Amino acid sequence: MTAKYIEIPINSQAASGVMDLVINSRASDAPITGTNAALGNVATTTNAQSGTGYPTPPGGGVATATGGSQPGSGSGMTVTFTQAGGIVQTDTMVIVAAGAGYAAGDTGTITTGDGAATYLIVSVDNSAATAVVNDANALFITGTFPVAQNDVIYQGSAAVGVVLSIQSDVQLTCTSALFPTGGETYSIRTPKRLNSTGATFTARKVRIGDRVDNTSAATNTTVSALINETSLTLTTDIFAGAGEFDDNFTITPLATEIYDPTATFLTTVTADDVAENTTDSVSGTITAIIDDFRINTSQAAMFGDGDSYTVFDQSSLNFPLFSADSFVWATRSTNLLTKIYLDVNNSLDVINITHSDQGTGRLVAAAIENTLIRGAIGIDLPEPPGPAVARVLMPIFGGSQIVVDTVVLEAS
Repeated sequence: MTAKYIEIPINSQAASGVMDLVINSRASDAPITGTNAALGNVATTTNAQSGTGYPTPPGGGVATATGGSQPGSGSGMTVTFTQAGGIVQTDTMVIVAAGAGYAAGDTGTITTGDGAATYLIVSVDNSAATAVVNDANALFITGTFPVAQNDVIYQGSAAVGVVLSIQSDVQLTCTSALFPTGGETYSIRTPKRLNSTGATFTARKVRIGDRVDNTSAATNTTVSALINETSLTLTTDIFAGAGEFDDNFTITPLATEIYDPTATFLTTVTADDVAENTTDSVSGTITAIIDDFRINTSQAAMFGDGDSYTVFDQSSLNFPLFSADSFVWATRSTNLLTKIYLDVNNSLDVINITHSDQGTGRLVAAAIENTLIRGAIGIDLPEPPGPAVARVLMPIFGGSQIVVDTVVLEAS
């Protein structure tokens, strides 16, 4: 009679760690926030006694008042004034043409003399406000989050218009005269854009298809494009309101993936290795090594933030043999331990099998018993349900795989 043995595969560990979010709760940002300058036609001015060589208008004609320091960018103002000996007399300047685009506090010079006669604009009239945003402190072009055509302009919490063109770092045009009085606060953002100062989207290897959750508003979408370290394009706009500019968010991998920013998967694991979420007691085979931080698995519910995982190397299995004739029984000891009792020379030996979590049942003991039955009756019964490549996992029930860690003879 041919002796029969049972093989129990032992899986060696290739990697282990703790799964992490790709990005964890950083505040989102609008590209630009600021205050629109109060620009308009000049209403009142003051001028200092100054300059030489100024003729008295109208003999010298109407003088052009040039200048308009930031935040204004005004032009078109002309004046008359009184002079004595070519010196412009204090506060004698009279506005002829009010111009446009000036701000209170702008300064400039009267041009018909030596250019030393200066003026200060005290107030402006905004009643003919133009479709322009002026902000001396803005960086519409060179800022961290540059403004683009068709970006949305918010006043308070309401979207009030869109950007038509960017004239300079401090001025842009919009769809209508949005700021009739000046001094209004505003925000500008790009639709379907997530901006986050201090983020590390590329370093953390954010990928297209990753899930983005607005944890403040309880909404979610996915990444459609990676722009740079601090900006992403989203599939849907979940940061669309001014009140959502500073919402917190998370970015997570696909549910089938393990993400660990401390891992080195490219050099430690291979396709068809077995990955186990040891916190939730689910496992699956590795279908792809995406990069050092990510692996994809056949398990639809693998990822869990903060869950522990282990990857078992399928290329270095070993198979201890035990005589089927000496088998007495197999029994569940704990969810992580099964015992085999063997009768060897009328002495009862105990084999301890440590394995991944089998839940409340006795899956490992049942699998050993089924293997013995197949061998005893000499019929090649079907393997337990599961993919052929996973036969070394014992057993496979309902998509869950039990992975054997050690098989050790219990000390007497």
